[in-house]
Amino acid sequence: MKKIIVLSGKGGVGKTTITALIAKNLNKEYRIGLIDADLHCPNLPVVLGIEKKDLKVNNEKRIIPLKMNDEPWMGIISSYFLMNDEALIWRGPLKHKLLLDFKNAAWPELDYMIIDSPPGTGDEVISSVQLFQPDIAIIVLTPQKLSIMDAERAINFAEKMGIKDIRIIVNMSDLASIDKVKGFKPIARIPIIKELTKSPVLPNNLEIEIDL
Repeated sequence: MKKIIVLSGKGGVGKTTITALIAKNLNKEYRIGLIDADLHCPNLPVVLGIEKKDLKVNNEKRIIPLKMNDEPWMGIISSYFLMNDEALIWRGPLKHKLLLDFKNAAWPELDYMIIDSPPGTGDEVISSVQLFQPDIAIIVLTPQKLSIMDAERAINFAEKMGIKDIRIIVNMSDLASIDKVKGFKPIARIPIIKELTKSPVLPNNLEIEIDL
């Protein structure tokens, strides 16, 4: 199983949208597990159009991921299913414990596990890298100076955490051109998805290829 963590130095660059696009692309052929590690703002289920449901646990007290597809299988775990639209006011140790529960959930055999992290390099991101030990880090940015600066920090974080395979994706790429960030050429350039201005849910008929 390959593990991918999706990072961004800055919020609001469309990291969760890109995570959803990657998952939907890979799920055409592969079995996918999705972990929403953005515990305070768990938007991945919303982007994927999943209604709020209660997560169940098995006899071993392990969380059962919410199944989205059968063939190939795809499932998700998110604090979105544990919250009642209230703010999550937790310190680091509680967040680390919840992410550990996500990792130790009753996952079936997977080809890819994809972790959607919060922006920055704080507790959840550090815990996610330490717990899941991702093979690939994908840094999402937009073509703005501040976003590029923060993406460089995210790249530096991934390097310091020992992630060998680092890739970048430029979202809203039709705003301006980016050739490289810290020597990394984008593996994909995603144009503005206009449908998301009216609804946060990715359209089912949207076809954007992301070649990993």
